[in-house]
Amino acid sequence: MIRDVLGPALRERFASRTFTTDVPPNPIAVFSAAHSEVGDVSIWDDGDEATVSIGGISHGHFNPYDPSLSPEPVATVVTVRLLA
Repeated sequence: MIRDVLGPALRERFASRTFTTDVPPNPIAVFSAAHSEVGDVSIWDDGDEATVSIGGISHGHFNPYDPSLSPEPVATVVTVRLLA
């Protein structure tokens, strides 16, 4: 699962920030809003992609778009792209 690779990478990358974690179908990580007008940053593990939302403003999808990849490489590619 993406959360198994992305979760530790988020904890390492954002060691100075606190965020909540959960399991799908809930967001796997939620960073509390720095500004209430913007809203929380939430990340979902959708199985073959991660969806990131910024409050109610916008969202993006992170996926290697390669159906030949097994779940482990998908999780790695998604993590690398999301943290780039």
